[in-house]
Amino acid sequence: DKKDKKDASLKEQDKKDKKDASLKEQDKKDKKDASLKEQDKKDANLKDELTNLKDEYSSFKEKELKEKQTLIDQVERLKRSEREYELKVQELMERNTQLKSTLEHQEQSSERVAELQEKNIKLKQKSSESISKLQEENIKLKQQNSESVSKLQEENIKLKQQSSERVADLQEE
Repeated sequence: DKKDKKDASLKEQDKKDKKDASLKEQDKKDKKDASLKEQDKKDANLKDELTNLKDEYSSFKEKELKEKQTLIDQVERLKRSEREYELKVQELMERNTQLKSTLEHQEQSSERVAELQEKNIKLKQKSSESISKLQEENIKLKQQNSESVSKLQEENIKLKQQSSERVADLQEE
């Protein structure tokens, strides 16, 4: 009779031990599930952050391309203006040559010849001054273009570094 009670008590203890083990196992599983959910949240946040970084970088690249295109367009306009001006100067010089030729064939007073030569000198001076001004403007625009490109390149490098650092941080996590 004592043996039966002892066996029953041992069986009861075994049931209790199994139940305790089962509860501990369930606790471990619940903690693991909670940990996985937390990790999923972190992963989702990191994914969102990476997507935002990619969007920000794409936006920056678009802006940079637009600014570059604007500068390229400005330089092209300047080149066109310079070519047009050179053609005008050439036309003026040809006209000047024609005037000289016409003057040589005509018999006019030396006063008239002197007047035309003075006008020619003034036109050459004006042409030289205009060419100098255009060249100065062209140099300034080239410097501005160079500075803008340098700034954009520096910003691009910084963004690439930040992106690399964030990706590295994300990978570490």
